[in-house]
Amino acid sequence: MQFTIDEAVFSLFPRICFGVVIGALPETPPQLSELEALRAESLASLERRYPTPEALGEHSQIKAWRAAYSACGLNPKSHRPTHEALARRLLKSRAFPKINGIVDVYLTNQIEHLVPHGGYDLAHLQGNLELARSPGGEPFEPLGGGSDLTDAGELVYRDAARVLTRRWNYRDCERTKLDVGTRRFLLMIEGFEEVAAVQAAVEDLAARYQRVFPGAQLSTAVLVASAAARQHSLAVG
Repeated sequence: MQFTIDEAVFSLFPRICFGVVIGALPETPPQLSELEALRAESLASLERRYPTPEALGEHSQIKAWRAAYSACGLNPKSHRPTHEALARRLLKSRAFPKINGIVDVYLTNQIEHLVPHGGYDLAHLQGNLELARSPGGEPFEPLGGGSDLTDAGELVYRDAARVLTRRWNYRDCERTKLDVGTRRFLLMIEGFEEVAAVQAAVEDLAARYQRVFPGAQLSTAVLVASAAARQHSLAVG
């Protein structure tokens, strides 16, 4: 599979980087005690560093993503980047959402590192993956059902068949969601400039999956976009 960053995206964000975790899970169920421990550890770490939602604005990747959303024409207060939205929710509720093992693990990592995470079930991806600016009017089937059309200029992930994520990492589609039946998945972690921070998040995420899903087969990479390297090969097996 090829992953391509469109020229229009690169021109707007020339210092973007991506962490990639590709996984294959065993048939055995997740270790729920380990997952609960990860939730508790990540929540305690978040509260220790950022006691209020307002304090999140001090984090470099929160600032960077607010600026990125603004550059895309979005109000970052009404369309909060995924990592900030979850962190704010946790600081208010003090309880992680419980979705399924694959998602729940990466949510703990997203909160620990405060960079956006998103993923796809590889069984339902078709062809190559691209991050691009939409011409507008592209059909989109959001998580939970229904149908939308993209706006002109918004950033989307797409494969050969459909738009996978609207407004960059704000809304996922139903078809490629990670669920209890997913066995092979692709996770993307996104950041600006701080390549070391993305690398740390990738390594930590892989370790968390091994902890909750013993025997999982995982491969990782960090991709840095540049004028000479806006297309990358992903070995999805």
